[in-house]
Amino acid sequence: MTQTEVAHAQANYLKITNYKVYYGWATHYPQDWMIIRQFENEGKNYFLLVNPQTLETRIDEPSFYKVKPLTLSEARDFFRNSPYIKAIKKAERHSVNTQDAGIENGMPKQTGISLTADLCPSHRPLDKRIFTEIISEFQKVEYPVPVALSVSGIWMKQHQQDLEWLKKCMRSIK
Repeated sequence: MTQTEVAHAQANYLKITNYKVYYGWATHYPQDWMIIRQFENEGKNYFLLVNPQTLETRIDEPSFYKVKPLTLSEARDFFRNSPYIKAIKKAERHSVNTQDAGIENGMPKQTGISLTADLCPSHRPLDKRIFTEIISEFQKVEYPVPVALSVSGIWMKQHQQDLEWLKKCMRSIK
């Protein structure tokens, strides 16, 4: 009896260029995917795909799929009955337009403000001054400080000292 193990590993896309919004339909029988982004990494083209039924995402090469480029409107219409488009429409119904500081949408039942930031892979060190000033000023009017960070695994590997500094800051304001 032979046992086969399948291992899945996350690829490291460290040299991303030409990243852009791109919509379309991609199929690799029997599964249809919605294309939501396109980019290059080390000279190869890739799509960021979402399974409109399960919301699973994946990055893959276009050559594995039959592809039809679509506008956003066409993509939304093509996948209109999928859980993915239904979730987007529900989120849009529950958001309201706000203004200032590049913030586009906020939840209507939420009071005050929350600051969110993405710490994506970067060769630059964390600008600690931004966080110290935000924490210092917010603590005067709101506690705990309403800051949410999205941190990628690659960023954590490349910025271990900055990550430890952030953890220390979070412990100090609780």
